[in-house]
Amino acid sequence: PKAPVTMMVFGDFQCPFSSRLVKTLKLLVKDQPRKVKVVWRDFPLAFHKEAKPAAVVGQEVFLQKGSSAFWAFTELVFANPRGLSEAALLTFAGQVGAEVAKVRLALGQAQGRASKAVERDMKDGAAAGVKGTPASFLFRDGTPLRNAKQLPGARQYPDLKAEVDGI
Repeated sequence: PKAPVTMMVFGDFQCPFSSRLVKTLKLLVKDQPRKVKVVWRDFPLAFHKEAKPAAVVGQEVFLQKGSSAFWAFTELVFANPRGLSEAALLTFAGQVGAEVAKVRLALGQAQGRASKAVERDMKDGAAAGVKGTPASFLFRDGTPLRNAKQLPGARQYPDLKAEVDGI
């Protein structure tokens, strides 16, 4: 959390390119834990019907259990891209320690805090010019998002590492 470089990713839980980027980011953070941190922002695309419910569940998992549970949930979702029914999402949330009854409630609340967090991410992404996923922004702490380096699409590890090293 105290790393000086932030990679903010606007992603979609049904996007295969977001999945690919998350795997690369995991390697990057493992190799440079004191240099880079990753912040996930939800940007579910309209044509991915299960992406928004997955985003709401992910937000609720984060609110209940924090970052490590959120990333564990993310791994389960991306490992099962064709199985994102409500039942599957609730199972994944339970597997990472979230209270399933609260997750189910969050899914049904359009104005709940998890849904509002997803809507805020989507609004922020649109304001930053995000049109597709994944869309990443690389910056040093204290830099406004509008001045961050934008990195669209999934990147290979050597390219991403070079970008981080150049910041």
